[in-house]
Amino acid sequence: MRRSQSTLLLTVLVVSGLFFVSQLPAISNVATTNPNLTDGEQPPATDSDGDNIPDVHENLFNEWINFTSTDGRDVIMKGLDRYNASDAFIDIDIDGLNATEEYCWPYPAECVEPGFVRGLTGVVNESGERWYLDPRKADTDGDGMPDGFEVHMCDMMGGFDEEEERFVCESFDPLNSSDADQDPDEDGFDVDRNGFLTVSEMLTSPEEYLYGAPSNWTNELDGLRCYAPNPESSVLTEWPFITEDGNFTRLTNIIPACARNGTANIFDEYIWLGTNPLEADSDRFNFDGVKNRRLYPSSGDGISDGWEIHFGLDPLNRSNALIDLDDDGWDANRDGILSVDAARSPEALAVGEQLSTLEEYFVHLDDENTVKSGMRSVELGSKEGTYTEYLLTPEAGVDDISILNHDVREIIDDGTFLWVGTKLGITVIDFEESVSVNYHLPQGHDLHDMILLDDNLVMFTESGTWIAGRDGGVLDDILQWSYFPGRYTAGAKLATDSGDDYVIGLGYGGFGSVFQINELSITKLSLGTGISNAMSGGNATATVVAHADVAVGGKTLFVGTDVGMFTVETSTARDEA
Repeated sequence: MRRSQSTLLLTVLVVSGLFFVSQLPAISNVATTNPNLTDGEQPPATDSDGDNIPDVHENLFNEWINFTSTDGRDVIMKGLDRYNASDAFIDIDIDGLNATEEYCWPYPAECVEPGFVRGLTGVVNESGERWYLDPRKADTDGDGMPDGFEVHMCDMMGGFDEEEERFVCESFDPLNSSDADQDPDEDGFDVDRNGFLTVSEMLTSPEEYLYGAPSNWTNELDGLRCYAPNPESSVLTEWPFITEDGNFTRLTNIIPACARNGTANIFDEYIWLGTNPLEADSDRFNFDGVKNRRLYPSSGDGISDGWEIHFGLDPLNRSNALIDLDDDGWDANRDGILSVDAARSPEALAVGEQLSTLEEYFVHLDDENTVKSGMRSVELGSKEGTYTEYLLTPEAGVDDISILNHDVREIIDDGTFLWVGTKLGITVIDFEESVSVNYHLPQGHDLHDMILLDDNLVMFTESGTWIAGRDGGVLDDILQWSYFPGRYTAGAKLATDSGDDYVIGLGYGGFGSVFQINELSITKLSLGTGISNAMSGGNATATVVAHADVAVGGKTLFVGTDVGMFTVETSTARDEA
C-alpha cells in the first residue's frame, strides 16, 4: 500500500513538473556559446542617422504638416527623417529652436552629448502622456507665443537651474498653455479701478509678444517677432536686444529665425519687436524732433505699457509722455500759450502749463490711493488684530475661506451661515467649520440682489430670476432651480400674513413681478399697475426695495431707484393704480 502511494506521488510530481515547464516562455536555440564563433550581427539600431535624436522620437514627428495661413498662404512643414542627420540642426518651424533643442527640452541642447546626466526629455501632461516640443509647430502649446520666444524669456529671467541643468519657468513654459493668461510684469490697466486685473484688463505675455504685429502674422512663414538685419549677433544684452553670446544665453538659433519682412520702419538692430513682458514700461526709443533715437541703456517713460495701449499711445516711444495730446492744460498766466512740460521730473512737470500724458497718468495713479473691492471683516468692539481680507476662490488654498468674486452685491447672516452674493454667484460660509462653498450663476446672469427665505434663495439677475431650494446652507443642484426670464435689478420679501412666501422683483421702467412660493409650486404674478406706472413714468431702474408694516399708513413698499425714491401703500404689490 505504501509503495502504491509512493508511485502515485511520484507520478503527480512528474506531471506537475511537465506542466510547470510548459508554462515557461519559448527559448530560442543558441547556435553557440563561444564568443569566438559569433556571426558579428549588430544590435538593433536606435539612432539610424547618428544625429543623437532617437529614431523613436523622429518617428513621432515624421509626418509633414500642411495648412493655410489666415491670408491664404500655403504652409508646408517637413517632418523629421530618422535617416537624415542634418535635420537635427534645422529650425523647421522658424521658432528659434532647432530639432535638437526641441527634443531636449526642458534640458539644453547639450542633453545629447555623452556624459550629460538627465532624465527623460519632454514633460508629462495632465493626461499622463509624455509631451515634447513639436519641431513642425512654432507654438506647440498654442498659447500665442512661439516656443523659442518662451524659452528665450525663460532664459532671460534666470529660469535655468544650474544644479539640475534644466529650464524651470512657470511664466514662460512652451509646453504649458496656461501661461497665456499671465501678466508677469503686471503692466495691464485696471479699467474699472476695482483693485483687480481681470484677464481682459491684463497685458498678457502673448499680447506683448504680438504688439504691433499685422493680423496675418504666421510664424512658420514670417519668422519670430524680432529683427536682425544680418546674421551677426548684437553686442547688447538687455531687452529688447538679442545676443548669441554664450555668457548671456544658451540659445543660438533665435537671430536666424527673426523676421525679414514687415520691418521697414525698424531703425535699430537685433531687437524684439513687441513690448517687454518682463518690464512694465517698455519704451526703447525717443523722437528728438529730427529722428528716432535709441534709449539704451535706459528705457521707459514712466507710464505702464497697458495704460498707453489702452489709450492708443505707443508703449515703445518715450517722446509721447511729454505731449498734451488732448490740449487740456491750463494757461495759468493767460498769455495765450500753453508752456510745455520740458522734462519728466516733478519740478519740470509743475512748471509746464500743458497737462501732458505723463501727468494724466499720475492723476490716474493718485499716489497709489485706490479702493480694492472684495469682502473684509472685523470683530465688533475690537481695536486691532481681527481684520480679515477674504481671498478670491481662484487665488485661495484648499483650506482657505474664500468668496467667488470680488464684486460683492449682498451679504445675509442667517445665524448659522453667511450668504455672500457676488456678481458671478453665491458663496455660503460656515465659520464654525471654516469652510466656504460656491454656487455659480449661469454665464451672463450677473447677480443684482438676493432674498433668503426659510426654504429657498431668490436671486435677481441681469437676465432673470432664479429660485433655488435650500436645506440649511446647501442649495439644490442648479438643474433643479426655477428660472423666470427678465432683467431684475432689486427685490424684497413682502410682509404678509400668508403661509406662502411672496417676493417682489423690480427692474427698469416699470418691469417687475411678484412670486408666490410654497412647498408645492412657484407662481409668477403680475405687478400692480400703480407701482409699474410710477417706475415707467420716471424711466426709473430699481436699486433697492423694502416692504414693511409702518406705524402710520399700514404696509408700505419703499422703492429706491436711480432717480429717487417713492413709496406705495400696499400689502400685496399687486394692487391696481
